[in-house]
Amino acid sequence: PRAFAYCSDTAPFPELASWVKGVDLLYHETTYPAELADQAAKRNHSTTLQASKCALDAGVKKLVIGHYSSRSYDIALYESECRSIFPETYAAHDGDVFDIPLVKLA
Repeated sequence: PRAFAYCSDTAPFPELASWVKGVDLLYHETTYPAELADQAAKRNHSTTLQASKCALDAGVKKLVIGHYSSRSYDIALYESECRSIFPETYAAHDGDVFDIPLVKLA
């Protein structure tokens, strides 16, 4: 079986990692880079570091990030910040397709 979780327009909260525990692919918004954590909190969004910490704590296999701020932030920075905590992070762009491999049980 495969599992996918989608967290968008989501400010961090303590139970989130347990709700998405062990999924194959977690899509998590990263509306703001780490340096703008105050803005994220005011607007009930997540930062790069909050999303990647959630992925790490949940033990997910892959993290896909998106829902970036409409301001001109460098998406490579978002990906780099996330990978500093969770290396299996991929920045989503319009039209991207992500595979979730099927693992057959013996």
